[in-house]
Amino acid sequence: MQKELGTAGAVIGMAALCCLLGGLALAIYPGWAAIGTWLNRADAPAWVQAVGSIGAIAATGWSVHYAHILAERQRVRAAEAEYTRLLEAIFQLVGGVHQVAAKISAVVEAASDGYIPVVDIKKMQRELSALNDALNQFDVTKLDRFSFIEVVLVTRSLVPPLLRSVEQAIGWENIDGNTTGDQLDDQAKETCAVLKPRGKVLLDAIEARGGVVIRDQLPAAM
Repeated sequence: MQKELGTAGAVIGMAALCCLLGGLALAIYPGWAAIGTWLNRADAPAWVQAVGSIGAIAATGWSVHYAHILAERQRVRAAEAEYTRLLEAIFQLVGGVHQVAAKISAVVEAASDGYIPVVDIKKMQRELSALNDALNQFDVTKLDRFSFIEVVLVTRSLVPPLLRSVEQAIGWENIDGNTTGDQLDDQAKETCAVLKPRGKVLLDAIEARGGVVIRDQLPAAM
């Protein structure tokens, strides 16, 4: 907006300067007296009207052209903002998968006896399933860089194995409602390790475009 106001101000200032210089030039040559004599001629009003019409047409043309320039700038800004929001959405999905995998690993490591409550694992299963559905519905053709497409595709490939490990751990539930999570922990840690650098790719791209992201989902990618 500041650039647009600056451009408009510059045009107005230039027009005012031209009028001032034109007035000075007319005052010097041919002089106001000669101009007054010319204005008293019978055909002077017609000339003034013709010049005024030409000026009005030129001003109208310039206004239309400048309005087109402003509209195009607005269109470009809107498209850029929309693409940034798209990258932010991808980051949230990738970060969500990373966050769930990190929680799984933390729950497993916190189990002193090697057993973890199945109820906790089921919560994470639901979260992963929702993220998996969202990732599968995402249209990668909207992205214009392979590095971004690769982030989505890799994340998609990581979620199903992690889900299978979660389902397997749930299937091993004992009478106390607990399960072991050794293999689950390995899969979760691998998921985190693979997603961290890819989250950094998205984070850098979003920040370079002036976007805002919630970083707590991929803290190691900052």
